[in-house]
Amino acid sequence: MKKLLPLIVIALMLLLLVACDRTQGNANNNEIDSVPPNYSNNGNDTPLDSQPTKYLLKTYSSTDEYGNAGTYTEINSQYLAGDAVELEATVKSGYNFVGWFINGTCVSEDLKYTYIMRSNSVNIEARYNYFTVLTFSNSNDYEKAGTYTELKSKKISLGEQITVEATVNDGYNFAGWFINNVCVSEELTYSFLMKEKNVDLEARWSYYTVSVNSYTDEGGAAGTFTKKTDEKISVGETVILTANVNPGFNFEGWYVNGNLVSDDFEYSFTMKNKNVDVEAKFSCYTVTTYSDSTLEGTIGTYTKISNNISAGDTVTLTAQAAQGCNFEGWYMWIDRYNSICVCEDAEYTFVMGKENVKIEARFSAYTLNTKAFLKTDKSKLDSIKPGINIDFFWTYSFSAYDPSMGDYSQYKNTYIAAGEEVTLTATEKSGYTFLGWKRGFDLVSTNHTYTFVMDKSNVTYEAVYIIKEDA
Repeated sequence: MKKLLPLIVIALMLLLLVACDRTQGNANNNEIDSVPPNYSNNGNDTPLDSQPTKYLLKTYSSTDEYGNAGTYTEINSQYLAGDAVELEATVKSGYNFVGWFINGTCVSEDLKYTYIMRSNSVNIEARYNYFTVLTFSNSNDYEKAGTYTELKSKKISLGEQITVEATVNDGYNFAGWFINNVCVSEELTYSFLMKEKNVDLEARWSYYTVSVNSYTDEGGAAGTFTKKTDEKISVGETVILTANVNPGFNFEGWYVNGNLVSDDFEYSFTMKNKNVDVEAKFSCYTVTTYSDSTLEGTIGTYTKISNNISAGDTVTLTAQAAQGCNFEGWYMWIDRYNSICVCEDAEYTFVMGKENVKIEARFSAYTLNTKAFLKTDKSKLDSIKPGINIDFFWTYSFSAYDPSMGDYSQYKNTYIAAGEEVTLTATEKSGYTFLGWKRGFDLVSTNHTYTFVMDKSNVTYEAVYIIKEDA
């Protein structure tokens, strides 16, 4: 019995140690409980041998399946409780080391971590993550607008500086770098530090156009001008437009939105951030001459035109009355019913204004007729004298002209210019007496020769004869 006592004491001490180890294992929620490999499950926890108890430690990473993120100490071994296990991770560019995790709980964010082995098995995770930068552009025609640093969801490490650059082609403008439609920079070069979020960075361009046309010269007869159709112009660029005008037309100027911006042939402006529609406006005004004289072409000639005349040009008109006719003057119509004489001379010169002009060359023609009559009633002859109505004294009509009475100046609807001096002569033959010249009802002269100035009327003079008393 004395020999068995020491053995019993040793067995009780071993049981006490096993019971303590199991209690500590259940108290650690981040570690895995396990049956010690050197104990038999015989119900009495009887040790099979006296080897120390070891527990399993395994490292892994579920975020770096292909080894792209970095490296870590790979362990799948057993350790004694209390052993210090050195773990170390590395991280590659573009990735971030999050930390060491046990059962989803981060136990260290350092790359190097020492784990003190406890009396249970444990799985330790080396966790990584990454964030990306994507550059893109949704601008219209952005392929033509310029270039930019293309990053296609590139993995960027936290804290790393990212620099992107853009270029801009002629006719376009760089609007800036945008994140979620918010402009973060208007500079062509943009730098930022990577944070814990993915970045979608848009390179945005814009363009504005200049169109130049003319609504007043669609056929191109008035002149030429710089033509543009939705031409892209960079903001800040100087645009120069030129125009020239053909004879007979006028360049009114450059118009934007119906407003005159310049009346010079050359117009320049600095492009702003808006589309510009410019109109080159031309005009033309005509001079038309005519004549309402009923005998146009026989009573005179004049400068006939119906042409476009440039404003400011000098216009000279000439007229020539035919023999025996009169040029009354140049008449300009001021409205539909009224005209005014602008010049009585045959030559008229004026400077063309910005209005259509209608000018009449006005002529006149007056006729002279002569005839002769025989008065058969000789009564009251002594009372006849110039200036009286000789028809008052005779109740009998005249007889038609008989060549045997005599000769006289004969005019038959002959044009005589107003103001021209005309001399009429008459002779008498045997048996007849020339009484005088009669105009209308009045005897104007008893002389054989009568001179008068033609006025602006058609006139008829009559040579009056009577039979001599002794005939």
